[in-house]
Amino acid sequence: MQYLLLIIVVFFVAGQNVLEKQYNMKVPNGNALFFAGVSSFVAMLFFVISSGLDITFKSSVIGYSVAFAIVYSLCNIGIVLAIRHGSLSITMLIYSYSLLIPTFYGIIALKEPVSYFTWVGLFLLAVSLFLLNFRNETVKISLKWIVFTLMAFVGNGMCSTVQKIQQSAFSGSYKNEFMIIALFISGIF
Repeated sequence: MQYLLLIIVVFFVAGQNVLEKQYNMKVPNGNALFFAGVSSFVAMLFFVISSGLDITFKSSVIGYSVAFAIVYSLCNIGIVLAIRHGSLSITMLIYSYSLLIPTFYGIIALKEPVSYFTWVGLFLLAVSLFLLNFRNETVKISLKWIVFTLMAFVGNGMCSTVQKIQQSAFSGSYKNEFMIIALFISGIF
């Protein structure tokens, strides 16, 4: 079942990226804040539905939700604008590397064990970056694209890190509440 869910997530993330590119093509000067806000509210609805409306809000979750809302907004706005100003494929490749942020947080701050597979994965990541940089294809890189891609990269990596911190602080409880509050704040922003 976990593999099926992973495949579904990959499918929907790819679909979201295509929709972002289509939005940028159809509305070249479209409002990235509006697109990110709608995305936040749709994601919030998912957590409301998945909770089965069994929601218990706890005030101590709000700080974590605010932190998540900030980095999630940064990520959403950054990815829409990065795709607008640069290559979708390269943007998404760099964006996917943002998972290194929570990986290193786990290794350094949480003292999580590092296995052989961790080192192999990091090596393969380095190889893919090398191969990306030594292509014959000409890619337009602008300062705007770099800034927006960096926003998306840091935002996405910090989303996972803040989520991990919240889940550790509450022993895995209040996941839906945390996300509902965070996505509501992000949508309002």
